Amino acid sequence: MKLKIYLFLTLLVPILSFAQEQKAEKAKYNQKLADSLGADKYGMKPYMIVMLTTGSVTIEDKVKMGEIMKGHMTNIGKLANEGKIVAAGPFLEKNKENYRGMFIFNTQSKEEAEQW
Repeated sequence: MKLKIYLFLTLLVPILSFAQEQKAEKAKYNQKLADSLGADKYGMKPYMIVMLTTGSVTIEDKVKMGEIMKGHMTNIGKLANEGKIVAAGPFLEKNKENYRGMFIFNTQSKEEAEQW
């Protein structure tokens, strides 16, 4: 639960800071920018957050594990270059949910995120 709250706050603080900066600058709503980013009429854009967990298979072979991780990192780079992934990264500390990392996909569709 603490991790979920931490993630929520981690994502919320930059949004609130940005909103305050915008207000301070008396920025006007930019419909053209919102449209170009796929945002709604309020300037909000949905994303799909995926929490990565450890699978049930244990791979002892370090060479095989290296190949798998190389493919994993290559795929993350490919998705980022295609604009399909906004952020990705590991969790450095163990947690009770066994989350290992997170992807934030540039889609609101669960099916599309699963395809990617």
